Amino acid sequence: MAEPVIKDRDNDNFVVFESGAILLYLAKQSGELYPTDTKGRSLVEQWLIFQMGGLGPMMGQANVFSRSAPEKIPYAIERYKNASRRLFEVLERQLSKQAYLAGVYSVADITNWAWVSIHASSGIDINGLPALVDWLENTKGTSTQKYS
Repeated sequence: MAEPVIKDRDNDNFVVFESGAILLYLAKQSGELYPTDTKGRSLVEQWLIFQMGGLGPMMGQANVFSRSAPEKIPYAIERYKNASRRLFEVLERQLSKQAYLAGVYSVADITNWAWVSIHASSGIDINGLPALVDWLENTKGTSTQKYS
């Protein structure tokens, strides 16, 4: 079984693995951080998958090549830092239109925020991305809300 994993003891010990699937499962179970309407859910899922398929892997590689690799390979370091910055610019465009990625605070913000918040340790500059900077600060410690 892949990590991370949770087991829902209230649901016949149902096992859920992979961080994105876990976030969606918990949000659906709790009724928080995930809209009830189809369009709202789709928007959250799109931004969640943006992190899972793009931002997380690019930032992960930027971290490996910048901080952990036994040999510093300038091409790899620049490639993944630039790819991460480009994805930050995608977030900037979205956040310049609204406070949260899917319009309301959701699991999409939580998962993307976790990666963007470590930009400095990955050597990724966020200068010139004012909406992203505001979102980083304003989303920190955001409380949950119920969806109707």
